Amino acid sequence: MNVKKTVMVSILCAVYNHENYLKQCLDGFIKQKTNFNYEVIVHDDASTDASAEIIRKYAEEYPEIIKPIYQKENQYSKGVKIFQSLYLKAQGKYIAFCEGDDYWIDENKLQLQIDLLESHPEYSASTHNEIVVDVSGNPYSEEYQAIYREKTDRILDKTFIYNFCKVAHTASFVYRSSLYAEMSKDCWNAYFDIKANGDMKMSALFLANGKVYHFARDMACYRFVNSGTDSWSSRNAHKNLCFDTCNQLEDIRKFIQKYYNIELNYNGYYKKRAYESIHIFLKYPSPNNYIIMRSTMRLARYSFVDCICELYRRICKKIQRKKW
Repeated sequence: MNVKKTVMVSILCAVYNHENYLKQCLDGFIKQKTNFNYEVIVHDDASTDASAEIIRKYAEEYPEIIKPIYQKENQYSKGVKIFQSLYLKAQGKYIAFCEGDDYWIDENKLQLQIDLLESHPEYSASTHNEIVVDVSGNPYSEEYQAIYREKTDRILDKTFIYNFCKVAHTASFVYRSSLYAEMSKDCWNAYFDIKANGDMKMSALFLANGKVYHFARDMACYRFVNSGTDSWSSRNAHKNLCFDTCNQLEDIRKFIQKYYNIELNYNGYYKKRAYESIHIFLKYPSPNNYIIMRSTMRLARYSFVDCICELYRRICKKIQRKKW
């Protein structure tokens, strides 16, 4: 008699033309040391490289863990919400997420995060530090490292996003599947209709449902790919996204207010993007960048006086670091 095993964690992995990185990603999953069962739902969106064949080999070798989905036609280009469809197939009490070009480097990652969430119901999610790497797996710039790494463990609540729009990168997320299961149909559809990056949407959802515990421990790598067309960072490497990002956050803020009756405050983050838009305009003056600058400043309620003060502060900071 076959007894169906209880799945504690469902790992969702979206793949498209990740042939060069996929083995490293899948190895990070199967090497996890846990005292519970987990599954990996790997979705190949009609890749034109050897990604599907790599997934097939892993599924044959680890049939109890790797649950593949192969598409004959690219679903993303048709407007299909990939993550929404993957969640409906997940059996786990918890959800973890990792795209095919990112990877986990700590074999105790899942156990550590699940132990925390199981013993602390007040936390909706757990995250951790990530190392930002390039296409070859080498550490990226110090500026990017600072965004995704903390020096000490932190407990984050909704006040955190005043200065930051996300708690961490997606490859670090482990969270309760009930966050989606408890949504009404209208809420569910409205959430997935928000045109914003997944890490921003999920961060807001986590903080609306509780606190987030962040481990200051490097347990995954976020691959910053700034060439080609198969990653978000490469598709947007040379775009001024300041105003678009702020607009997306406004949609998230309105969603959380409507469905959770919680007011999220992104003002601090808006001001950072306003300053960035000014910097981009000065560096690359154009009518389009001028419009983006003015629109972002207006949304952030950021005046030119504010801009001058911020510029002065940053110049002083550079002088102190002897980089001026």
